[in-house]
Amino acid sequence: MKPKGESEMADQNENPVWTLTGKTNVPVSVEAILADGERVLGAYKTIRDALVLTDRRLVLYDVEGLMGASQTIRTIPYRAIESFSIQNKGIGKEGLEILTRSQTISLKVDRSCDIDEMAKILAKSCV
Repeated sequence: MKPKGESEMADQNENPVWTLTGKTNVPVSVEAILADGERVLGAYKTIRDALVLTDRRLVLYDVEGLMGASQTIRTIPYRAIESFSIQNKGIGKEGLEILTRSQTISLKVDRSCDIDEMAKILAKSCV
């Protein structure tokens, strides 16, 4: 079991839950798989993982194991996203849910992250 705040992506059939705590730099492993000309529009972190939004896709970077020796990178092209919804809870964390053809990705978003910025990136990209 991962510490609180980490994603839970062990099983492809599980719906991952991510708690985003702020902006971050793009992990080197994610930079390495970006296509020529692909631009990063936003990068957000959990305790050890990252969510990266580019102009072409959403990238989930999941660090596994106690020492972080194993990483999983899952990319979701925007064309696979069917819809997304924003939850504004007033005080505390907000939420963003992304529905793809095969899963729902639930994001708990700390106030230090700009959920409106994320929603604008998704709205512009998921046309």
